[in-house]
Order: sequence, then structure tokens, then C-alpha cells
Amino acid sequence: MVKKILLLYISNISGHKSAANAIEKAINMLAPFADVKGMNFFNYVAPITEKVVNTMYMGVIKRAPIIWQVMYDNPRVVRSTSRARRFVYNQIRKKVDRLISHYNPDVVIATQAFPCEIISRYKIENSKKFRVFAVLTDFAPHSFWISEAVDYYIVATDAVKDKLIKKGVPEEKVKAFGIPIDPDFYFSKDSVDIRRRLGIGQDRDVVLLMGGGQGLGPIGKVLKSMDKVDIDFDIITICGNNKRLFRSVERNKKRMQHKVCNFGFVENVDEFMSIAKVLVTKAGGLTVSEAMAKGLPMIIMNSLPGQEYNNLKFLLRNRCALRAEDHKEVRRLLERLLRDAALWERLHKNSLITGRPNAALEVAHLALEM
Repeated sequence: MVKKILLLYISNISGHKSAANAIEKAINMLAPFADVKGMNFFNYVAPITEKVVNTMYMGVIKRAPIIWQVMYDNPRVVRSTSRARRFVYNQIRKKVDRLISHYNPDVVIATQAFPCEIISRYKIENSKKFRVFAVLTDFAPHSFWISEAVDYYIVATDAVKDKLIKKGVPEEKVKAFGIPIDPDFYFSKDSVDIRRRLGIGQDRDVVLLMGGGQGLGPIGKVLKSMDKVDIDFDIITICGNNKRLFRSVERNKKRMQHKVCNFGFVENVDEFMSIAKVLVTKAGGLTVSEAMAKGLPMIIMNSLPGQEYNNLKFLLRNRCALRAEDHKEVRRLLERLLRDAALWERLHKNSLITGRPNAALEVAHLALEM
């Protein structure tokens, strides 16, 4: 019997989608004939609202991050929004019913809390038998994920598992597989070929600068600060879908003393990380999980309140990264990391120990067993 698996995420450029893509790829590796469907759930149930909410979210994150900090995993917010969430469910219930009736999945895997809650509510109210997986893509859980209809919670670490158990989730429902990343991160890459294709010298150290899929953070200021480091290395910038940032880097790189290779949104992050000596980035759950899988030492800048702050605490506790308070400190930490071989080696080894590159394959295996 062909297994039918539905993967739900929100936003086409996000860690949630990257995790869903990683699981889909892993399923196809293990069971090429499985029927797997990935979907932007928010866009399906409310395409206009999705654009409005995404715009509002990005505005809050950029201009008033303290608001997100107050809202994130706040029990009072969870309780006070229960009626509103019920109203939303009632508005989109028919679309959800059409989706489930048409596809008739054996397993629904949600990599974001909104589709997880909606599908869980639908499962309960309609006495459906399909299994629900909640895949958390950060290093701390929040209460919007929790539902009695969820069969398995896939979490980053044993510490996250313990927190869910304290919130009332049965222990047998929580699997600490790690955050699902592309299975390609599990395999070694030919760095000689990658460097040749990118035009990077074989004997050159590379510092990778990223701001996530959205190209967030003061990348321009950080890049200028990095360029002042009096050590010979090349810089790769990945600007995501931030076209304004990409154009700015293109203009400014001509005046810099270090060679800068500039990219927009890319699919082959594993290749860039395979040749990098240091990663300068924000603390997105997928990005740091990918870096740990490669044993790549990190300098973390401008972490957002809520999930990214929790991710940063995890990295510091496990000594996988250094924290920069501002773009000026990035320069100091980068110089220290490039000069201090012992420090680099400690971060490298800790990242390899802490990383879980086969998480997507473990999720896929569990889903195919259902």
C-alpha cells in the first residue's frame, strides 16, 4: 500500500518550508513510491490574509521586536486568543475538509504551529484516523503546538522534550530527533569542485555571512566591519530574497579590501557551508542546525526575541557559537576566531557533537512506519 503523507508549512521562504522540504526529500530517498504532497497551508486557506499577516509580522520583527518577545510562548496570550483561534478555524473549516477529503492522508506533518493546531482540531472534531506529527524547528517549544490529537512531537533536543513533558505532553509522544535539515548536509562535499565553481581559491579561508531566507539583520554594516579585519580571507554573502540588500552589497563590494562573492536566495547552502571557515548569522533554527551538522563555528548577531533568543542560549550553552552584541563586535570576534586555532577547534568539535544531521531521515522513517 502506497503511503500518503501531507506536509504543511507556512510562508514560501522560511525555516518551516525548509524543514518540510527536507522531510519530503528524506521520504523520497527511503520510499520513492510514497505519495508526498507539500503545501503552504496558510496560502491555501487564506491567501490574502497570508500576505497581510506576513507583512505585519515582518514589520513587528524589524520595528518593535519587544512586542513579539511579550507574545512568544505567553500562556496568557494562548488563553486570551482561544476564541479568536476558534473563529479562524470555523472560517477555514470547509477548505480544510476539502483538502483532507481529497488527499486522504495517512500522516499529516506540520512544521509550524498554525497548521498543526488547525489540523489537530479538525482531526478531533471529525474523528479522523490519520496521524499528526508536530515538527518544531527551534530549540524551545511553545504552547500553541500542544494538542491531544498530535501523535508525535519531533523536537530538537532532550531538553525540549523535557519542557513539553512538563507542559503535559506524554513522554512516549515526544521524539528528540533534532531539527530536520536537508539530508545533503549529512554527506561530505567535494570542496575543491565547489571552490572552483564559485571562483574561490583553494587555499583561501572563507567567511560566510547570512541573514536567513529574508536577508534580515544589519548585513551591510556587518560586512563593512568584517572587511576591517586585517587577515587574508574571502567573504561570501547570502542575501536571501532581500533584493535591496543584494544590490547594496553589489555596489559596496568593489570598494572592499576582501574579495566578496555575493548571492541572493540559494538552494545549495550545504555547499557554501562545506567550504566556510566561520559562519556569521542570526540564530534561525534551521540555519544553526545546518551549521552544526557541518561542524561550522558561528558568530551569532542580532537574534530576534522569542525563538531566536532561545536558539542562541542553546548554542552558547553547548559552546557552538560566539555572541556579537553589535556589528562592531563581529569584527573583534571574527579576528579572534581566525587567529585562535584552539578556540576554532573547540567550537568545531562541539558543533559536530551537538548537531543532528540525520533528523529528516528519522522523521521520514517514523512516518513511513505509520
